[in-house]
Amino acid sequence: MKNKICIIIVLLNLLFFAVLSPVFGETGPGVSIFPKSFSDTLNIVASFEAPDVITVGLVHDGTYMWSVGSGTNKIYQSDTSGNVISSFDTPGAFPFGLTYDGTCLWLSEFGNGRVYQLDTSGNILTSFGFSGKLLSGLAYQASGDDEPYLWASDFETRKIYKLDTSGNVITSFDSPGSDPISLEYDGTHLWHTDSKSRRIYKLDTSGNLIASYDSPVEKPYGLAYDGTHLWLSDDKEDKIHQVETEQTVTAIGSSVSRTFTITNSGDEPLIMGKLSITGRDTSDFRIENDNCSGQTMAPSEAGTYDIVFSPFSAGGRNAILEIPSNDPDNPTLDMPLSGTGEGVGYLVTSDNLWIRAVINTQEKGRIEAVWQKGGEDETEAGDRVIWGYFHASPDDVNWGSRQNPDVFVKIWFDRSGRVDVNYFHVSVPDIDVYSDYPYDGVPDTHGVTTLGTRYIRQYYQDGESEMDEKEEDGNPPPGYSPANDPPGYYPNAELRIGAVISTREKGDIEMIWSKGGQDATAGGHQVIWGHFYASPLDVNWGSADNPDLFVKIWFDASGRTDVNFFHVSVPDIEVFSDFPADKSYDEKGTTILDNRYIRNTFQSSSPLEPGTITLTWDPVDATDFENYVLGDSFEALSF
Repeated sequence: MKNKICIIIVLLNLLFFAVLSPVFGETGPGVSIFPKSFSDTLNIVASFEAPDVITVGLVHDGTYMWSVGSGTNKIYQSDTSGNVISSFDTPGAFPFGLTYDGTCLWLSEFGNGRVYQLDTSGNILTSFGFSGKLLSGLAYQASGDDEPYLWASDFETRKIYKLDTSGNVITSFDSPGSDPISLEYDGTHLWHTDSKSRRIYKLDTSGNLIASYDSPVEKPYGLAYDGTHLWLSDDKEDKIHQVETEQTVTAIGSSVSRTFTITNSGDEPLIMGKLSITGRDTSDFRIENDNCSGQTMAPSEAGTYDIVFSPFSAGGRNAILEIPSNDPDNPTLDMPLSGTGEGVGYLVTSDNLWIRAVINTQEKGRIEAVWQKGGEDETEAGDRVIWGYFHASPDDVNWGSRQNPDVFVKIWFDRSGRVDVNYFHVSVPDIDVYSDYPYDGVPDTHGVTTLGTRYIRQYYQDGESEMDEKEEDGNPPPGYSPANDPPGYYPNAELRIGAVISTREKGDIEMIWSKGGQDATAGGHQVIWGHFYASPLDVNWGSADNPDLFVKIWFDASGRTDVNFFHVSVPDIEVFSDFPADKSYDEKGTTILDNRYIRNTFQSSSPLEPGTITLTWDPVDATDFENYVLGDSFEALSF
């Protein structure tokens, strides 16, 4: 093995490792966990000898590997078999992080916080100083037509920074570990090594932890991504390794459990707080057999707990286990939880109610719709409600968006034991809807919502399943004359909408509007959606998470607007719309159990301009919409 320069050893050990393990052992209480995370493993699949000692920075340019050797202050270009093609001296005393922007290299200098842009021969093109002196990792992120970014980790502040290429800080967040070292960006996620925990972290660009892996080497430093694989430099063995995750999947509806041990690694009693799960996918993980929360552990004493992963949907699922204690160095230790679900559809309850929607698109045929839970609540009488919607993924169609619902869903768990799954079609393509309760892998019920069949109810009671379908034309039922005139709400400057629900307890009461979101499609259309609900001050079943009337408003690029009301309650509900808003409502109607869907349509004399929905409108007959539906511009119809 190559001889390491003594001064480099002394300085790097001082900077990186002297602060990691106190010389005289742990003082006070200390938390030690094994295993360190609930995640898949990271395995070495190939290796080659590093061209230098203390290989810290690493980057792949699409063909060759570039590495920083702090042992000799050089940058090396090599192939992935370790053959050196070229090398040159680095600027600065302690070169560290390295990244590549497609043309040039960027190098960080540890100790003075300077970043250099170099050509591939080592000539300095530009440089900037950074307020943090202990810059370690660097990563480059291209951003299409926008300005590119640099990501930088700082050992001193323990933060990860997003910078412009002049060094100005755009944003920052705390690193997941205490001693951040290298960074890499794979086109979607950031990868990050930590020298103290000896872990490799996967983050989104907001700093949210996606996954965490035990390092397969003792001293993980540099990271590089070649477009397919991740590469890792190992300072102890002076090697560069190609690594990959060994992904295990868990079927929706099944579970996998792992046992973890917490040990008091200190010399004083360790007082544990209550373990809890936080983060994005908390419902997919749970704690069982907890022998740690609230316990006091003597030095070297240990306790165990189990983490159970039960995926509610397919794909990567991630959360954080928070472990509070009186450890002065780690008062709240975060343990990453990650797993991968396999299957289709979504489990929406822990007792295995499963739902699924498939959209039949013109562009890609059948695509899986994405479930977005809106909320849940329980009534005073003991009924439970869950609501949300399915939408097309923007990865599948250009009109797909989290803010463009295609199927509203309201699930009602009646205190009698009956479960109702109510689907409301709010799109144009036919949408297959499924449910199963309890989930056994085979759907109990399946229906198809369409422009004509707007409403499907699938329900379960006493071990039996049934389904009802309802044809709807969007017209108010005859024989009803709304007499109320609510003040209403303005989803935007031009539109006023209102709703009044006829309750048994208090008669007619004005409903409360809750805006869910809005968006614009690639075709120039715009959408606003939300729901009305009864006020809890008026009736004991009223709640913001108990929708009574779903609403989707579509501003078409052609100049048409559609205000779509979907009755999702029991009492009659009067609905109103006014566009442009003046002193009186242009359209009125009453939604009832047998006529759940009402559409109010307006038409402008000029098409909608991108980025605005402030127009002058005139009501037109709803048949104009039907004629438009049958026209050629299918993409424009995705309301």
